[in-house]
Amino acid sequence: VKSAQELQHPYDMDNPGVQRIVIKAKTEAGANGSFRILAVPGSCGKITSPSSQKLLAWSPSLVKSSPFFPQLDLGKKQTALVYGTSLTQGGAWTGALKGWFDQRYPGQVTFVNSGGSGMNSDWAVENLKTKVLDHHPNLVFIEFSYNDAHEKFAMPVERGAANLDQMVRAIQAQAPGTLIVLQVMNVGWDAPNGSLSKRPQLQAFNDNYRAYAKAHGLLLIDHNPAWQHLKETEPEKFHSFVPDGTHPSKDGSLAITWPAIQTLLESLRNETLKGK
Repeated sequence: VKSAQELQHPYDMDNPGVQRIVIKAKTEAGANGSFRILAVPGSCGKITSPSSQKLLAWSPSLVKSSPFFPQLDLGKKQTALVYGTSLTQGGAWTGALKGWFDQRYPGQVTFVNSGGSGMNSDWAVENLKTKVLDHHPNLVFIEFSYNDAHEKFAMPVERGAANLDQMVRAIQAQAPGTLIVLQVMNVGWDAPNGSLSKRPQLQAFNDNYRAYAKAHGLLLIDHNPAWQHLKETEPEKFHSFVPDGTHPSKDGSLAITWPAIQTLLESLRNETLKGK
């Protein structure tokens, strides 16, 4: 990257209101917890937390292989779809995502929320045709690891991985240029009605997404470290942001989950614009 570009981030783990995300040619944790995104074409980049935990990984080469942003820049209509649990169905980040497209590409993006409250990846595979494929999406966000981990489903970790693979392969078979973004969501806690202890293998199911993204060169947004950091350093704020122990409040979703998604979108869009 020839020059650095600064993006404001509304929540700084160490200094609220001061955080900056800086795009540079080198990836490292900066002073005051600033995040740096590697943006060297053909390389794998990441946002790192002050403790060097990965928050987001992406490959700029994917911008060239997916027509999503280039088609938008040509004035073409595209469909963006989110697929996941109640963290997607009712997450405030999805409204922010729709608003981002509406503001930057008015009238061009059809937004579909196909999240299912209480559902896991078995349901996701079974309903993939009607919930995803029939909409012919050009961009798809996927997250199901949080519910895959719930003990009520008694799902083997390996089946969660196989389900993810089946979904991705089906989407790519229908439209090879579809931009797919995998997500690992927030951490929980045992609130009065919470269920964190009922997800004893949550990190193993989260690792399915991390490993799959790395192995197949897919985009991954890992929100888990940022939420874990907040939980450990500001437990009262964390509890207020996740009041029921599972679902982020609107304020929490917009403060912690949405900024990483926004940063990815802005980065991918800027890479497309630079390529013109």
